[in-house]
Amino acid sequence: MPQLRLALNQIDSHVGDITANADSVVHWTRHSAEQGAHLVAFPEMVLTGYPVEDLALRGSFVEASRAALRGLARRLADEGLGELPVVVGYLDRSEKAAPRLGLPAGSPENAAAVLHRGEVVLRFAKH
Repeated sequence: MPQLRLALNQIDSHVGDITANADSVVHWTRHSAEQGAHLVAFPEMVLTGYPVEDLALRGSFVEASRAALRGLARRLADEGLGELPVVVGYLDRSEKAAPRLGLPAGSPENAAAVLHRGEVVLRFAKH
């Protein structure tokens, strides 16, 4: 019978330190790969730290999170970990042009993404 080894990395990320948090994701993904994981998952908002509170309202911080996510996907591939799917929590923003009740266009979103082969292959916003 086929097996699926899922690595659940409940790590302690630091609010606002996107670079150090990305380094931790790479470190623990490598460790998970060495242990034979087929899929690696990290906590909610691991890339930005949690809770981000008012940092979520800064457009520059949201964009830094989004850019770091793309960079993390490329870095994982460059370091030989690209074939291992990685689920990462991060801060995103709504792509909808029209605002909804209580949510302005481009509002921040608590999101998760799947990184694989150097790309962000899936994105999901928390509901």
